[in-house]
Amino acid sequence: MPNLLEARAFEQTRELVAGAIKQKFNPNPGDRGPWGPYVSQTFSDKAVYEWNGKMWETTYDIDVKDGVSTVTLGAPVEVMVTYAPITESDAIEAIETSEEFAELVEGELRNNTMQLKVIQPGWGSTGYYSPQLLARDGPVAFTKGTKMYWDHPTINEAQQRPERSLRDLAGEFTTDARWLDKGPAGPGLYANAKIFEAFAPHVKSMAEHIGVSIRASGTAKVGEAEGRKGRVIESIVAAKSVDFVTVPGAGGQIVSLFEAARPSTNEPEEVDVDEAKVQEMIEAATAPLRTQLTEVTTERDRLRDGLLINEGKGLIVTQVNASALPPVTKLRLIESLSPKTPIKEGKVDADALKTLVESAIKEEAEYLGKITGSPVRGMNSSSEVETQESSENKKTPDLEKTFQRLGLSEAASKTAAVGR
Repeated sequence: MPNLLEARAFEQTRELVAGAIKQKFNPNPGDRGPWGPYVSQTFSDKAVYEWNGKMWETTYDIDVKDGVSTVTLGAPVEVMVTYAPITESDAIEAIETSEEFAELVEGELRNNTMQLKVIQPGWGSTGYYSPQLLARDGPVAFTKGTKMYWDHPTINEAQQRPERSLRDLAGEFTTDARWLDKGPAGPGLYANAKIFEAFAPHVKSMAEHIGVSIRASGTAKVGEAEGRKGRVIESIVAAKSVDFVTVPGAGGQIVSLFEAARPSTNEPEEVDVDEAKVQEMIEAATAPLRTQLTEVTTERDRLRDGLLINEGKGLIVTQVNASALPPVTKLRLIESLSPKTPIKEGKVDADALKTLVESAIKEEAEYLGKITGSPVRGMNSSSEVETQESSENKKTPDLEKTFQRLGLSEAASKTAAVGR
């Protein structure tokens, strides 16, 4: 008989191999559809799993380095299930689940807490459980905190959602299981359990029609016990859950009541979704928000540009006023150049603005020089000019005469003399 440590080592191997197979063939378990291949059998060098309606076999090798286990899988080969008579020479095999029914212990449910008979010795549907086995492995496998669910999962549920649904979580053990030779309901493995509020009334009202059934993993081999041959359970490695189930052969009415006691799920049902229609609805719902965002963004940019233009206008005023241009010409330049303020990376480009203003002042000075026949004095490379008021006053009569020779009236010549 293998010891418990050996059995647990095999269970860890099985979990590593199953995880590697699921990761390789279904690396996105969060997607819709099955949650990965279902590993049905694990051997010392290979595993058999079901995927996409077929059975496959793959070899495996486990390498442990620095405490990290790496599983390497071989190429999958499609296989088929065959049946053969059990013989005495059959080797020890891994048992994925054990489902043995035990009636509820008679007694009151106080503060939603009750004593449970987890399993009794003898022959069950999975095999033979000896008193020695239950006394040895039961307290280690079925520990405090063992979860209790409302009914066993179906085959599809076990494959698609092995971690179970919270809607079916009905209670948990408040003590480790313990072997009692003279328990309230005869010899067996017993534990105390807390029944959750949503299920407590149903457990109490249907106590005589329901019981518990274990889900566990372990090992077994063909043998004989109590005058009967069959599979003898050699070890219980780990408990998966202890679930409330109906009495075997219970009538349809009790089964219906049992099913009705399950709370409605909060999980979304699988439905066909018209993604185009959903996208259309999203677009329609968010259209006003997008329009509002565009308007707010546009207004923000307008205000920002206005502030930058005002900043640029201040620099233009300073530079233009330092020139020898007539006042009206200065005013016109300031107003025409302000909207052209160059902006770079959200700021006024002072260097580019200075160049722009210098070029405009120079152009105006050359224009006036052509009209008057003499250059505007005081212009240099930095566009600084002499601004003596006497010089400007002296040039004004000359400009008036020039415009009169061009055919303008006296009043029009005076206006033109101070700016175009």
